[in-house]
Amino acid sequence: MAYADADLITTILAGISIAISFPIAAAISVYVNFSDRIKSNIVAFGGGIFFATIAFSLVEESIRQGDTITLVIGFASGAILFTLANYIVKEKHSKKQKANYQTTSAEVMVVGELLDSVSEGLFIGILVALQNPGLVSAVSAIFLGNLATTIEAAKNMYQGGINRLKILIIWTYVFLAVAASAIIGYLISQYIAKEHTSVILGFAAGALLAMIAESIMPEGYEKARYTIGLSSSFGFLVGYMLFHLSF
Repeated sequence: MAYADADLITTILAGISIAISFPIAAAISVYVNFSDRIKSNIVAFGGGIFFATIAFSLVEESIRQGDTITLVIGFASGAILFTLANYIVKEKHSKKQKANYQTTSAEVMVVGELLDSVSEGLFIGILVALQNPGLVSAVSAIFLGNLATTIEAAKNMYQGGINRLKILIIWTYVFLAVAASAIIGYLISQYIAKEHTSVILGFAAGALLAMIAESIMPEGYEKARYTIGLSSSFGFLVGYMLFHLSF
């Protein structure tokens, strides 16, 4: 019982660690001034870390828990669901003709962060339950990726006319949802089959890749163009190193 309690405490702390990046990034965005080029390179760096998260964590662990079929089912589901959510959000704004591009893009990224980060929270809880030695590396990479990409979304919300308090409240809700998802991941891992775990991790990978392709990289390229390749490459390298540290 004491061992289980220790694991639950570890899960709570790990969940808070990855989720706290959202309100921190939101606060940075609304209170610190920096150029669009710097902002875009930061988000590209985060995108690179997320590429590494997909390649060296989510996909590998999904296959380890299941097989290629369960990975494909989860991956396709995550990509399709994000694409549909992206379409719905953009269509809503195009019909209302009220929100500008920056606000729409920010909402798409909030949707993407929720779809992906809740799955990442589940993943962190599952890692604790599996006694995976790469927990700290996974938490570090996810924290940095979320921090970098949320700076872009929150800044776009602020520039789109949303007030500071509302922005902080929105990302605090995301923080609560992601932190809670880690606990849920730990608890459900005690009861679900490995194949179901594989689907969950595949879902996170698919949603994350779709968000990178549809939101992160286009936004970065529009404002930074010729430097986001370097920024995303260095982000990928940092992610690679984090996921290959055994602590």
